Amino acid sequence: MWQDNIKDQLVSMQCSDKLHHAILFYNAHDADFSEFLLSLGNTLTKNTKDYNPDVFIYDDHLDKASIIPVDVVRNIIDFVYKTSHQDNSKVVIIPKIESFNNASANAFLKILEEPPKNTYFILSCCNLKNIIPTIRSRCYKIKAISNHTNLNINSELYEVLYSELQNLNSINFVKTAESIDKLKYEHITVLLTLLDVFNHIIKNNLFDKNNIGKIILTIDKVKQDIKFLKQNMQLNKRSSIEGILYTLC
Repeated sequence: MWQDNIKDQLVSMQCSDKLHHAILFYNAHDADFSEFLLSLGNTLTKNTKDYNPDVFIYDDHLDKASIIPVDVVRNIIDFVYKTSHQDNSKVVIIPKIESFNNASANAFLKILEEPPKNTYFILSCCNLKNIIPTIRSRCYKIKAISNHTNLNINSELYEVLYSELQNLNSINFVKTAESIDKLKYEHITVLLTLLDVFNHIIKNNLFDKNNIGKIILTIDKVKQDIKFLKQNMQLNKRSSIEGILYTLC
């Protein structure tokens, strides 16, 4: 599994004192990715217990806010300047750092620029373009690979489609369909990946509540076209994608 390989590499870098203090995983769409981040944090702090006082993790599921408030960054600053409980490293884990607002991003940048010794920041985001350059440039970046069980889903294609569709209110279905059509992927691969993107959007509430009916209809349209393709029915790729996206308008 790619996560185990990455973890081994990072631990090796830590042992040789070559590990960057800020690690940013991008393309991290999987809902369970936070579990990997916590596992990595426990490994870097050499913790084997259920509770780890040397790991700070921001749980966006407990905090229902859609942004990471500046108060969270203040708590992080307090945490990193406290002495480690086990005389080892300290780790701060922040999933979905695109949720920073201007105030919290600027406050976090200050601690990211001059972190205390043996302090590591493990961060994740879906799209690198949504991270301010000053934070992005100070991180060691690793592209996450989706753990989709369906082999027809391509993680690189997922990232492209997710980027195209994340603002459903302003989507231009003709231009989006055109750009998707230019991607050199089989029609079935595009549809399966589109289905996964929409499921992710729903699970993580990444949509205007007024659009839920349209999204459900769109998912049904994707499933219908997948069914047709599996029955060896001929579908024009461009027309199929336009018809799917038109449902969102």
